[in-house]
Amino acid sequence: MGFVRPVLAFLVAFAADGFQFVIPPLWWLADGFAFVSLLFVFGLRWQIFLSLLVEVIPGIALFPTWSIAVVAMLASQNSNKSNGT
Repeated sequence: MGFVRPVLAFLVAFAADGFQFVIPPLWWLADGFAFVSLLFVFGLRWQIFLSLLVEVIPGIALFPTWSIAVVAMLASQNSNKSNGT
């Protein structure tokens, strides 16, 4: 995957998670940006859709779900590479 895509994914995820605490009324804008950006970086992955679903639920949106999703996607890619699949 290279070096640029994981760094870009982390920047998008950290920005979206942090933006939600800085300007709470515009949380939907940060989630939409993160969703579209991560789709471009990773392609269609179930973790991205699960994160969007979690972000829509009001109480759960306080957790850094975009950052957790990026870590999960990178870990699953590294796991697949080490298994040879």
